[in-house]
Formats: sequence, C-alpha cells, structure tokens
Amino acid sequence: MSTYIRTKLLTPPWHIPSRRVATSARARSLPQPDYGPAEIRRSELSNGIKMAVAQPWGAPMAACTIMYRAAGSRFEADSSLGASHFLRACSDCSGRGSSGYLKTRDLMQHGAALACSTDRQTVSYTLTCVPSDFQHLKYYLLDAACRCSYPQHEIDDRKDQIRGDLTRISPDVRVMDLVQKAAFKGGLSNSTFCVRERIDAMSQCVLTTYVAERFRTCDLAIGSFGLGFDEVMKLAESVDIRKSKSPADPRSAWRAGQESHDMGRDADTYIALAVPGAGTQDFGREAGKLRLPPTNLSPHLPSSLLKLAILSSALGSGSMTSNHELDVSTELPVDYLVDGDVFTSYSTFNLSYSDAGIFGVLAKTRACSAASVAHKAASFLRDIGQIDLASIDAGKRRLQLNLSLHYSDPASMAEDLAFQCGAGAAVDGAKDAIAKIHATDPSDVKQMAVELPASIKTTLAMAVVGDVPVTPFREEIIDKL
Repeated sequence: MSTYIRTKLLTPPWHIPSRRVATSARARSLPQPDYGPAEIRRSELSNGIKMAVAQPWGAPMAACTIMYRAAGSRFEADSSLGASHFLRACSDCSGRGSSGYLKTRDLMQHGAALACSTDRQTVSYTLTCVPSDFQHLKYYLLDAACRCSYPQHEIDDRKDQIRGDLTRISPDVRVMDLVQKAAFKGGLSNSTFCVRERIDAMSQCVLTTYVAERFRTCDLAIGSFGLGFDEVMKLAESVDIRKSKSPADPRSAWRAGQESHDMGRDADTYIALAVPGAGTQDFGREAGKLRLPPTNLSPHLPSSLLKLAILSSALGSGSMTSNHELDVSTELPVDYLVDGDVFTSYSTFNLSYSDAGIFGVLAKTRACSAASVAHKAASFLRDIGQIDLASIDAGKRRLQLNLSLHYSDPASMAEDLAFQCGAGAAVDGAKDAIAKIHATDPSDVKQMAVELPASIKTTLAMAVVGDVPVTPFREEIIDKL
C-alpha cells in the first residue's frame, strides 16, 4: 500500500458536513418519558380478575401474561403430584378453540412466542408478539391458559419429554430444588418437577381436576406491556373460568433438614445452605399501603423483601462484568471466599413465596475441596452482618441496574405486573423501582443482615448434589459454627 493511500485511510477528514433534520411541532410537543412505560393503569373486574397495563410510547413488541397465583406445585395434593410440570409441557396442547398443531404453526408464522412457566407458587402463560398481531393471537393465549382440554393422547406423547426433562436437570437447578425441600414442611417442599414414578399415572382426569380446582378468577391476574387498556380489558372479559372465593394459602412450616443427590465419585459438588427469608406478602403489606411520588419516599418504610434483595445483591448474586468461569477477580464480598481456586465459585440467592422465603449461599467446587467449601459457606452465611455500608451502596446500584435490564424485556415486564397484582404490590416500572431502592437506608439493610443468621444453628437447611460422601453433614457444619 502506498504512502498516499495509507495517509488517506488513516487520517480523519477535516470537514464532516452536518445534516439538518426538521421536526414537526406535534413531535416536539409530545411528552417524552426518560425511561420506562409512560403510564400503568390498574383495575379489578367484578369476577375478581386483576389487571395491570403498561402503555409505553410506541413499543416495538408487546407481551401479555395470564397468571394464576395459587396453582404452583405447593398446591398439589397426593393425587396430583407433578401436575404443574405437565402443565408446562402441555401448554401447546389442543384446546376448545384450536388444535395444538394449528396453534403452533400460526404462532410461528407470525413470529410470536407462547410460553408457560411454573414455580412453587404460580402458573403463568405469556404471549409475546408484535402489537398489531395481538388481536388475532390472543385467542391462542386464552386457549392455553383457560380453555385447554388436555387430550389423553397428547399427554401420553409428552411423557417422554417429561422423562427427558428429569434427565437434563442441571446440578445447580437440582440443588436449588432440593434446598427448598430441605427447608420447608408441607406444600413448599413439593418439587417443581414430576418424579419418575408419577409420570405414567398422569392422565387427563388428573390434569382437568387440578385445573378446575386451582384456575379461578379470584386468583387470576393479567399483566401486559405495549398494549392498549381496552384491548386487555376485552381479553379479561373473555375469560370463562369459574368464579369462586379464594381460599387461604396453606402455610408451610420451616423444617431445617438436609437433602442430597449423589452423582458419583469425584463429581463436581454443589452445596446450598439456607436460612428463613421474607415472603411476598411482606412487600404487599408494607409497600402497598401508601402510593407516594418518587420525591416523597423518605417516610415510606421499605419491606423486608426489598432489603433482602439489596443484601443479596451486595453480597454477590452474580457477576456484572464477566460470566467467564476463570474470572476470579475479587470485587464482591462472596468472591473473597474463592481464595484463588479457579474451580470454586460462590453466590447468594433469595427466593420468596406468598408466606415464606429462603435466603442462602450456593457453592460449586470439586469433590476434593467440598468439605472446606461447605464450612466456608456456612461461616460466610453466619457472618453476613459484618458487611460494610459501602458494599451495601454498591449492591443497591447493582440491583438498580439488574431491575432496569429486567424491565427492558416486554415479557419480563408483563409477568412482573401480573405478579404484583397477585401480591398486592405496585411498582410502576424501572423508575419507581430505582426510586424505592434509592430510598432504602443502608443501615436498615445492615441491621437485617445482623438479624437474619441469628438462629442459624437451629434453622440451617442444606442440600448437596454431586459427590455426597465427601461432604460434611449438616450437624457437623453446625458444630463448627
């Protein structure tokens, strides 16, 4: 390459012409929100259905969620264990309005997605599509969430898929499922997966009976993003399930036990340790009492659920800079436990249900270091009250960023609004959530960190997945605390 050409390519131009773009007076006069939805409207129908509709200015994608707040695995009886897992797998089954094949083909042709997610508390169906296609595709959402007939031959076709789901459960998902079984008595100890012994016994009669008992309008909430209020109102009016009074949720007591799943000798070991946390009813009781503008949030007492979320973010619930397994830079308090071991990682978790919650530490390591890692994790959980205020401030900023990323997804926003309706809370998007986090005093979070592990010797729950024989028992860990 000649010197002239190299100079022309590497030397920036001396003059860049600017273009002047004219804007209309109407465009300049429209209100411009800084971020988040422009308006969130909430309503409740006479049959008990609750709605929360976020109306942004020109959303490119729309999402609508139909959620049943009392239909998760904790509500399964002995005769219906595993029903919520089959509800996930049968979300594309034939209904009263269309067959499963027609539903799947039409959704694919429109570039839309219909997903079903379940946990121990809720069952939710979410439709994500272009706003202009919602009028046509909303009937598939109603067909899956309210009018599914669960044909026996389609249930039989999905039994192999259920077996495959059990085979493909990752160790970290399995240990989180087991630690909740070790922590609770009653319904919350039920797994979100169907055990192999129950797969062949699942039938159309079991699913339809479970749906008839748990899918009620009094427990139904609808959340949407990018759709008009009238469109969502028409959807809610089209729900034709039974109306009945919502019974009280079955309360689950704390068990403080130990569960394990052996994966063989020298397998990577996952250890989860947990203590009691806070339930979502705490957020609905405290955060839902008073609706104040963001500038007057100082007298608004934050709930224990919000303080636990800040504490988990401050201690280290995930890296914000890198997801590489070999990144062992000590930036979060939980990262100091690694001590240069590239095969070991720690993180905190915070899960909440209507009346109870769980807070703890999850560790992954090799089998040869499982014993020392288990004792380190227990000592860290015992000493979380020593966290400094600077780390809590950093945790608040990380949580604000995580919530901003969460609310940028239409499906996540719709599911969050539906969940708020069931929990009795009201958070108007990322801006309101950031304001609530900013108003939380770090000293209150530190006080909760001191009180949380106060009774760890009597409330510690433990789960192990991997090389179980090399891991100490719960009693051995408690003796060294």
